Amino acid sequence: MKLFNSKKEKKKAEAKKKDPKYQVELGELMRLASEQPALRAIFYERLWNENVFVLIANQGIPEGKLDDETAKNIQIIKLPDGRVPVFTSLQRVTEGNNIRANISYLSIKGENLFIQNPELNYVINPWSKYGKNITPEEISKIDKGEHLYDVSTSSNISPEDGVQIIVPEKYPAKLMDDLIVLYREFPEVDRAYIALLKYNDSKRSPNYVVCLMVDESFDHISTETGIIADKHLLTGQILQVMELTKESHFWNFFRHRKPFYRRDVN
Repeated sequence: MKLFNSKKEKKKAEAKKKDPKYQVELGELMRLASEQPALRAIFYERLWNENVFVLIANQGIPEGKLDDETAKNIQIIKLPDGRVPVFTSLQRVTEGNNIRANISYLSIKGENLFIQNPELNYVINPWSKYGKNITPEEISKIDKGEHLYDVSTSSNISPEDGVQIIVPEKYPAKLMDDLIVLYREFPEVDRAYIALLKYNDSKRSPNYVVCLMVDESFDHISTETGIIADKHLLTGQILQVMELTKESHFWNFFRHRKPFYRRDVN
């Protein structure tokens, strides 16, 4: 069994290397991820696992692996506003001719840089047309494996929870359109439904719930759903996401209704 798993993992790793999302330059992937939420997890994975470049004030830093004492004495250059510029490639360092040609730089694994200096604010590729700030809060979440900007709540509802499901008088068309675009990137999604949930013992307004029929990867897809929903929700609103199976409390409610997304149709 171990041999089988080892071969399976090796095969998956080789397939990953051939995936275009793992071949595109990291800075370009960062730009694409800003437009395609499904790529964000891959971007953060690569940012953590690949080497990035920082500018340093020290001269004569030895090549090769740095010992702990030398690493402590490295002076990373900051921008006037205190952010640390980080570059995804050497080409990004000299982009736009913003620095002198003989500047010193250090190549370091992204995870090591951010975790060793978690209190700093960073900016990725500051000279490029598209840059990105990385805050201490983001560093903490990425390191813990938490997804960023997730305003969704994954739920399992039982008959004892005192919840009503309501057909909206007006559907959130723009949200649904954006979710359709997202789910096209996930072949695991079979169908998606949307409704309103009202808790009988709560005075709060009903909130939207998206119910997904998926083959696998529910947690990841639920998180990406929350990221998309963020720009459509009002302050204080949440979006609940439920996995819909035949054992789900609301199976009978949805089974005869038309999904807003259906695999091989949308």
